[in-house]
Formats: sequence, structure tokens, C-alpha cells
Amino acid sequence: MHTVAGLFESPRTADLVVEHLVQEYGIPRERVRVYGRDASGAAEARSPQDSDQEASLSDLGLPEEKVRAYAEGIGSGAVLVAAQVEPHRVQRIVAAYQEYGVADIDTNEAEWRGTSSGDAVD
Repeated sequence: MHTVAGLFESPRTADLVVEHLVQEYGIPRERVRVYGRDASGAAEARSPQDSDQEASLSDLGLPEEKVRAYAEGIGSGAVLVAAQVEPHRVQRIVAAYQEYGVADIDTNEAEWRGTSSGDAVD
């Protein structure tokens, strides 16, 4: 399995992406996780429909620098959708994310950190 993860600007868009993955691509709902801020502004709150409430960003198996960048995006109000998919589906899922306006993490990372593009701090 591969993890395909992407940040979206609103919970509504993230919900549409999840429904698209489940209904159009047949990805089991339990293999799709949603992360966003909760009402208090704390990062890493999961969607109420997620049954695995104990899972954290670091459990996704992504490189640490990506986990940090996603956490910053969530802290800035974006919503992360992460799906566990078979290798032959990765490109189709990435295309679906792009269709829904997935954020370019490399471009937005500098903005989330308050630095200019190309000057992101590690």
C-alpha cells in the first residue's frame, strides 16, 4: 500500500474528496483518514466519521519533513486527506486530488511558515 496525502482548503472540499475516493474509486472508508483543526484550533483533530481516532500524522508512514509540513498546513486551516491505496491506483488518486484543488505543499510551505517562497526554514 501507498499513502497518497494532500491538503485542501476547506472541510467541505475534503469531504467531497473522501466521497469521490470511496464512491468512484472504491477505496474502503477505513483506509481514508481526514485531519484538520478542531474547534479550539488544535491541529491533528480527526473527522468525526473516522473510526481510528488514535491515528496521528506520524502513523501515516510519510517522511518526517512532509509530516511537519502537513501539520503546519493543518495549523493554518487546511484539511489533510490521506488514503492508503494500491500502487496501481496512485496516479488516479493523485489526479482526483488535483481535480479538487489539492494544495502544492512545496509552494504553500513557505507561506505557512511565514517565509517567502523558496526561503522555507527547515
